[in-house]
Amino acid sequence: MKKLLIAITLITGISTSAFAGQCGDSINDWVVGDPMTGITIVTNDQQLTMYVDNVNKFDRTLRDIESYGFDNDLAKSLQSKGCINPTFIPMYNKYGQPNRDWKNIDPSTIDYIYRHI
Repeated sequence: MKKLLIAITLITGISTSAFAGQCGDSINDWVVGDPMTGITIVTNDQQLTMYVDNVNKFDRTLRDIESYGFDNDLAKSLQSKGCINPTFIPMYNKYGQPNRDWKNIDPSTIDYIYRHI
């Protein structure tokens, strides 16, 4: 089952990135190359929501995502690339539990999605 989910995620990420709008096209190389961009979702209206991996893998502590560059300056830069209202959300809360808000997004509204494994 886990392999099936991984395969679906990869295929979805690759196939939707090929048909993505301006925002998805302009950020694809960066998103694929930066493992901190845990889950990246661009809706049909080009609104960007990014769930940033905020767990330090070495000591299992939570990182402040703003100190890693996921801040207003990055949001302004992404707006200049066609992304509307870029939002950065930590993937894990202060108790280490995963943020699952992304499950509330209607799949029919997604233009681009990529998830690091």
